[in-house]
Amino acid sequence: MAKIRVPATTANLGPGFDCLGMALSIYNHVTISREDGAPLRISATGPAATPDIPVDERNLVYKAVARVFELAGKQPKGIKLELELESPLARGLGSSASAIVGGMFVANELLGRPLSMEQLALEVTRMEGHPDNVIPCLVGGLTASIGLEDRVLYEKVLPATQLRCVLFIPNYELETATARGVMPKQISMKDAVFNGCRIPFVLSRLSSGDLSDLDVIMDDRLHQPYRIPLIKGYKDVRDAALDAGAGAVCISGAGPTILAVCTEQTADAVAAAGSQALSAHRVVPDIRIATPDFNGCVVEG
Repeated sequence: MAKIRVPATTANLGPGFDCLGMALSIYNHVTISREDGAPLRISATGPAATPDIPVDERNLVYKAVARVFELAGKQPKGIKLELELESPLARGLGSSASAIVGGMFVANELLGRPLSMEQLALEVTRMEGHPDNVIPCLVGGLTASIGLEDRVLYEKVLPATQLRCVLFIPNYELETATARGVMPKQISMKDAVFNGCRIPFVLSRLSSGDLSDLDVIMDDRLHQPYRIPLIKGYKDVRDAALDAGAGAVCISGAGPTILAVCTEQTADAVAAAGSQALSAHRVVPDIRIATPDFNGCVVEG
């Protein structure tokens, strides 16, 4: 048997489309065991569990488990998976990434670690399609990553300990495919430069804890202008959170969760201001104040 803890993530962080991501202190737990001759058994419990989560071979965690067994030259027979879910699905907090990373990591532990961390990084990226969520989910911290054909390059920095992420998680889903569908097929050179020059500053500010000019630094022209209309009350939450002391506000991943980056001292005020702003739009969010996670996937027990 093996049991692991896997963090939620927030990706893009404004200008870092498909390359920046940060692990958060919101966790799912995955337990795997083998029972000779038994059929596949999957259970999903916890506050984020929903009735539509598959409990058969269609389950994404199981698909990730099966991939590691395949790479190790073994058969995934007699598998029992217990999923305890805290991170909500389809809200821009890396739910598919945590399923893929959690499944592969826990299977690798069960089998005695046949895959190295570099191999895991490549395989989780291949299954997810891009590295921005899966890499911080796997290794923790704040990461910039590039998915190559045969490997993944990434840099990990540790966010400042006083950093807080106020998450306004609405009670409606936004599928990543829908959020990607509203984006343009081509971008201008001016917009590409606008985003690219900001990425080093995002890494520097979030690691140092200096939030000065962060709202300007975390501005974006590649995805947010097209996705904001899909998110109820975004502009009002942004204005209210900044007025209450947030350093910056952006879409978490593909949305619809809104992320406000602030300090421990301002987090409660930012949460209250954003909640009040959303009430005018008849949205009752699940508001969480998360710290960055530094460790990524870890073995429990």
